[in-house]
Amino acid sequence: MNVHSILSLVEWSLAAFDITAWGMLRGFLWIPLGLMMVVGVFLACVGIAGFFQRLSLVWNGSRASATVLGVTDSVEAMSGEDGPLPVVFHSPTIEFRDDQGRTHVVSEPGNVRFSATKLRAGDVVTVIYRPENPEDCVLDRFADKWVLSLAVFAIGIILTLVPCAVGMTIARL
Repeated sequence: MNVHSILSLVEWSLAAFDITAWGMLRGFLWIPLGLMMVVGVFLACVGIAGFFQRLSLVWNGSRASATVLGVTDSVEAMSGEDGPLPVVFHSPTIEFRDDQGRTHVVSEPGNVRFSATKLRAGDVVTVIYRPENPEDCVLDRFADKWVLSLAVFAIGIILTLVPCAVGMTIARL
């Protein structure tokens, strides 16, 4: 056996190892991609369910004028590039009368805390509520009705489509 044949054997062995290593890596890549897709589909379904739940409330609910009794501000730390960043959330407490004339006081209507729009005590807002359960209500504003479910749906779609695109690219290699 001469040096040339030994080098050929080594090159062939390395090439075979690279193919095997790539094949194994390709096989293992399907696991996290599959998990991302499962989580993505789950979140998209949760977003769709939340959207239809709000849609049902908007279509079948009653509307009433509500007075903001107060707003509770809370500061929570959200992770950022430079460490935790403080984010202020505003949770309103509202009071309204239903169709039966009963007064209801609700904290965090729609279980949505918001960080962009700040209400003040004394503000009058429109609320949509279920007549059979007036505490199940939401402020009649686009962000309060739709943003949470649409954001969860969008994140779910992204987590579903990105692994599909990556998987298609891997399959071509």
